[in-house]
Amino acid sequence: MKFNSKKLLCIVMSLALCLPLIGMYAYADDGKIEYHDSGRLYTINRFPEDEVYFPKKVIRPKVFLSNNNAGSYHFYDYLGSAEKAIYNSLKNTKAGLESDTQGLVKVKFNSSRNLPSASSAELENKIVYCVVAAISALLDDYPEYFWIFNFGFNYGSSVSESTYYLSELTVYLALNEAAYPNWNTVNTYYQNLLNSVASFEVHGNSRYAKVKSIHDSIAAQVTYDPDYDNSKANPIAHEPTGVFTEPYYAVCEGYAEACKLLCDRENIPCICVVGWGAGGAHKWNYVQMEDGKWYGLDITWDDQDDHLMYDYFLVGKNSKNGFFGGTDSFGTDHIPTGALYNIDFSLTYPEISTLSYTAGLLNDHSTATFSTPKGMMYIPKNTVLSEEFLATSLNSEHTPDDHTVSVSGVTTGAEVSVMNVASDPRSYKVVRWGDVDKSNSVDFTDFTLVTSAAQLKSNPDDECSFAAGDLNEDGVIDGFDAIYLELYLADEVQK
Repeated sequence: MKFNSKKLLCIVMSLALCLPLIGMYAYADDGKIEYHDSGRLYTINRFPEDEVYFPKKVIRPKVFLSNNNAGSYHFYDYLGSAEKAIYNSLKNTKAGLESDTQGLVKVKFNSSRNLPSASSAELENKIVYCVVAAISALLDDYPEYFWIFNFGFNYGSSVSESTYYLSELTVYLALNEAAYPNWNTVNTYYQNLLNSVASFEVHGNSRYAKVKSIHDSIAAQVTYDPDYDNSKANPIAHEPTGVFTEPYYAVCEGYAEACKLLCDRENIPCICVVGWGAGGAHKWNYVQMEDGKWYGLDITWDDQDDHLMYDYFLVGKNSKNGFFGGTDSFGTDHIPTGALYNIDFSLTYPEISTLSYTAGLLNDHSTATFSTPKGMMYIPKNTVLSEEFLATSLNSEHTPDDHTVSVSGVTTGAEVSVMNVASDPRSYKVVRWGDVDKSNSVDFTDFTLVTSAAQLKSNPDDECSFAAGDLNEDGVIDGFDAIYLELYLADEVQK
């Protein structure tokens, strides 16, 4: 598998911005604003081969937000006040796309005294840090602002009693012209991206089913850019646009950012994570499931040339892969750094679960879905329940050897227990959709039971039988479930 990494390019550029340059570093004690040009253009990292930046300082919030499913995770929440002001100004102009002058974003501060510093050099260093923090958070909260590639800034400062303050700030964004030669091109790609995300088909009712649909569909549509490391590389492979634009060539950034956009659409908490991956810089996802825990998801590595894998699908720190040898855990071959620039700022990530969400998939029937909070595993009507549930990939020869599994029963009411060497057993009660009477057959008898329960408004006492009859998963068996089961029996709908 190929991986890309990130680096910082700093180049001096001369700017013709409509801001007065009054005495580059001349200050007056009366608080008069003096204007300055940063004199640098900072380039976001684009994952050059084998180069990973590990920040010297890791920023941690004073209060870590609880990891529950009450709402999405936003990197914005971990920023300081000046960083939030920059973030909001960028967001409100759609990263310069809707600025009065495209690419120039004037930052609005609530206070006239920001970033107090002992010297002008210290103040400028703080500005760099704040802009990097704001852009890093914005890009991973809103991957649709894919065009942020280079940035610089002009700022106004004042001095009072030997303390230097930031009074005004204008951030300017320069495009990667190999991919987006002008702002009209950016807008075209932006609108196409929004339309593609809105129309992308995601199947399933449960969060698990939707995440799996996103995982499988992205992998089916995208090819890892075969020219990622040469002059023929797809210039938009690093952005989500590469996933939704022919020839559908992308690298890890594109995979991860497209996944987040689709999860956002489905109201599934998902973040992009940047760091070290098996020898090079890499980007992947964390997804929060209904149990409130976060799990690792790496569609790039699961999308092999001739196989679709599930070795990196909703996994935990201690989860081991099968296809890649089963020796390294997810926590050792996916080390987050949170650094999008070679500057000592790090995004703050939630901790992920020790265990995987499912601890396995059915080898030949991977349409099975899971609810860890309910402790249930749902299977379609024709699935043969066996200990092949052990497999984590569709190819049993790549099954890791750190799981054991036991199966008791064959249909609704059965139990599956999975033991990982690094954990306690995880058990699931089986629900075969439609098999209310637990006969291992979905037939007219089940339809009669569902219809009767709907008419009498009397649900089965057994939780597995109830779940098998609640086909639309709305918490009650009613006429809608009877209609659904009738169609299900006729193979006109799937579960």
